[in-house]
Amino acid sequence: MSIRIFQIPVRVAHSHGSHSETGFSGVIRNILKIPLKKAANYYVACGTDAAEWLFGEKLYKQGLVKVFHNVIDSTEFAYNEDTRVLLRQQLGISKNYVVIGCTSRFCYPKNLVFAVDILKELLIIDNHILLLLVGDGVQKAEIVSRIVEYGLEDRVVLTGIVSNVAEMLQVMDFFLMPSFFEGLPVSLIEAQASGLICVASAGIPSESNVTGRVTFVPLEAGAKKWAEIIWRQRGYVRKSQTKELRDAGYDAETSAKELQKFYLDIYERSTDVIL
Repeated sequence: MSIRIFQIPVRVAHSHGSHSETGFSGVIRNILKIPLKKAANYYVACGTDAAEWLFGEKLYKQGLVKVFHNVIDSTEFAYNEDTRVLLRQQLGISKNYVVIGCTSRFCYPKNLVFAVDILKELLIIDNHILLLLVGDGVQKAEIVSRIVEYGLEDRVVLTGIVSNVAEMLQVMDFFLMPSFFEGLPVSLIEAQASGLICVASAGIPSESNVTGRVTFVPLEAGAKKWAEIIWRQRGYVRKSQTKELRDAGYDAETSAKELQKFYLDIYERSTDVIL
């Protein structure tokens, strides 16, 4: 039965991804893309890739898809040297160590096993390296298996799920995102707000590089290449990038007002008309 029969004038579809996952779930998502696009009369996405993936290039280029970035409270993620020192002490991490890290669900699309491969290659270059993995998920056993296989148990910190992600970012020196695919990842925006140099897979939307501090590297280049790119950027001057994020439209306070206006406008236009 058509949802028009129920007289729902505002039907908004929102895209947050740029690919379907593999397996049965991915097949179902691809099938549902067609009826979803037809059922909705307003289209919203978190970025260009997400817009074109769900709604199609034609609708996006016609200006029919409204893009609202995944936003954060940029002040919460601002770099804080005191927090960095305190948390490193609590985690038992020496100030002499370079910490590479990820904040993520432990699942296939995030490809965190590759982060362990990168750590192994970095330790060939220098022995004072640690990997900080913040999160949990179904791929944890596979990640731990790779850590044990390489004998890196004392070089990886697994925090589990935490409530202080912003503080954990202060501990890191480099942020890694070796995902197979992403929409427009909030965690990458958060990492940039805290002033981190980020190294991400080439499939991630380039528009997520809002500070100029993200280097995109193909996964096919291999862990050794990723390690080399990370290592040659060590010693950079770290500073908060909150202003850059606000200017680019990724700050929650500014974007919330724009999103509110969007919904109020379409509601007012549709009050007396069933579309």
